[in-house]
Amino acid sequence: MDSKWLITHSIYKIKIVGKDNIPAEGSALLVSNHISYIDGFLVQFSLSRPVRFVVYKKLYRNPILKILFNLSKAIPISSDDSPKEIIKSFKKVKEELQKGGLICIFAEGQLSRTGNMLPFNKGFEYMVKGTTCPIIPVHLDRVWGSIFSFKNNKFFFKIPKRRPYPVTVSFGKPMSSDSKAFAVRQTVLELGSEAFKYRVEDHIPLPLAFWREAKKHPFKFCMADSTGKKLSYGKALYVSLSLSKIIKKHMPPQEMVGILLPSSVAAVLSNISVSLTEVIPVNINFTLSPEVMKKIVDECNINYIITSRKFLEKRNISQFKNMLFIEDLIKEMSIITLVASIIKAWLIPVKMYARFKLKKTLSDSMQNVATIIFSSGSTGVPKGIMLTHANITINVEGFYQIFNIEKNDKVLGILPFFHSFGFTATLWFPLLSGAGGCLSL
Repeated sequence: MDSKWLITHSIYKIKIVGKDNIPAEGSALLVSNHISYIDGFLVQFSLSRPVRFVVYKKLYRNPILKILFNLSKAIPISSDDSPKEIIKSFKKVKEELQKGGLICIFAEGQLSRTGNMLPFNKGFEYMVKGTTCPIIPVHLDRVWGSIFSFKNNKFFFKIPKRRPYPVTVSFGKPMSSDSKAFAVRQTVLELGSEAFKYRVEDHIPLPLAFWREAKKHPFKFCMADSTGKKLSYGKALYVSLSLSKIIKKHMPPQEMVGILLPSSVAAVLSNISVSLTEVIPVNINFTLSPEVMKKIVDECNINYIITSRKFLEKRNISQFKNMLFIEDLIKEMSIITLVASIIKAWLIPVKMYARFKLKKTLSDSMQNVATIIFSSGSTGVPKGIMLTHANITINVEGFYQIFNIEKNDKVLGILPFFHSFGFTATLWFPLLSGAGGCLSL
């Protein structure tokens, strides 16, 4: 079996952008960010022309990797070399470029430990100095977190969250040979920014993403709060599916539903359940005055609010019309409803359900509004900000990359869900990352 096919179809799913920017013939210096040990393969497999790589000498001397590097005629280099050795390596690169070859260098000089781009070394400036060789900026997106990247404090022997792992390889427009390192790095960053839109194509709306995550580890801890309630991923999933059916039964078709609850298991289940009914959950700021809360309800045309009797009494909040009390909704869950939800949860493939249920494609559905977050009203009446499923998902992905979540980690959630950070980092991030959340009312 072809090694290129094996890597690009079983381990990675590569999307190539801007391939036309690579000249069909003639020299070019590819300058790329560096995320994993397999970056060179990703670049080479994205092109039909052979590429020679400039590699770190210590890595080049690895007995196993050296065989591959020799086959690809890699050029070793190290900042620890003497000036004479470094100049010798530069000359090898320049000679190859003069012959009309493609050279690729990872200008950071080392693998990124967080997925964030490091400063670019200036060595490549001297490699093309005095030539007309174009510099092609290259960006590798979403490689961090895959098998060969640095995650969980190791480079190898880990299971990626998705298989095959989606990767975007972007080739930018040619830059002149006198371009400085900072300018090339800026262009690579811009390619990375553009590549974010391709991430959305491989994602599904928030409640369905939670459904998929729950099916991976149904018995793992999912959520708990200070009242003593505790749920596994599997139980959270089928309770949410049951609640969504009951909520839908109580309400005529509408666009938005209010949720008036503190950060708790009940609030998480309410948000998931409402989202599963394809209605927008709006978490209402219960610290506002009754008058301002009413303005928010009226502005969103909210006819129903999910809340709790105990919470209303504790906060001394007057009741709005058409309140749905979470205590009553949970009591309505019969054994038949729960069993039906369990069967639905485990037997129906998530993407199949999405295709039949959603009126749009998955990519278009990611642009649907996931929630409306209202400002605090410090400059007047609170203003509603519409956040899409794509907005929340990309932020969750960013948190996952920075926090380096391990299997025993938990997220402590103390922010209310009417807060943008609370809604993203303490509600959906724990659910979608597999970490689970401990909530404090």
